Amino acid sequence: MKMRQIAIAAAAVFAAVPARAGMVNMNFLPSAQVVNVGATVSIDILLQADGIAAESVSALDAILDWDPTLLQLNGVNNAAAGYAWLAEGFLPDPDGINASLTDGNAIYTALGQLASPAFAPPPPGSLVVTTLEFTALAETAGTLVRFVPNMGMFGSTQIYAGFVPNTPITGDISSTALVTIIPEPASVACLLLAFQLAIVRWGRISAHQRTCTKTV
Repeated sequence: MKMRQIAIAAAAVFAAVPARAGMVNMNFLPSAQVVNVGATVSIDILLQADGIAAESVSALDAILDWDPTLLQLNGVNNAAAGYAWLAEGFLPDPDGINASLTDGNAIYTALGQLASPAFAPPPPGSLVVTTLEFTALAETAGTLVRFVPNMGMFGSTQIYAGFVPNTPITGDISSTALVTIIPEPASVACLLLAFQLAIVRWGRISAHQRTCTKTV
């Protein structure tokens, strides 16, 4: 009887201790794309459990870094989001990272619904957090949008567990999004036209030179 009471007491203690949350990775999709100058660049932020089971998520901060001479951040689009966040966006932060969204860095924050967290599924599934939207400003063979682990005194890229309060479950954040920007179609057409006109003009000059040579 005594052993049974000890076993019941031990079970109660273990039941009172929250289970350890698994890790959750943060990724970009697509990992690479080609757009024209002036086009909108759309990049999803995804969450994916690192193990074989879904993991609950109560909140996240994602510090973003990009080249502001090549990409202009316009904001986010939640049309494809897989969860209705309680609050999200480029919120005020103690380090002033979001004081300007035109300097090449920003911190995106998403806060989950109370008592109803988001869930990051295991591979091959993923949860779309939001879609970042940029404008392509200038031609480049490739520029990266990436996550930054830390910035300022308080800013950090973190994912927090849904049922274990204030527990970071941040996994891999090494994902990047490569954007190649090519001339807009109108510019290409103008270049081709200019090239063709140059050929025609050169042909006329050559013909005139041959005529002059014969005359002489």
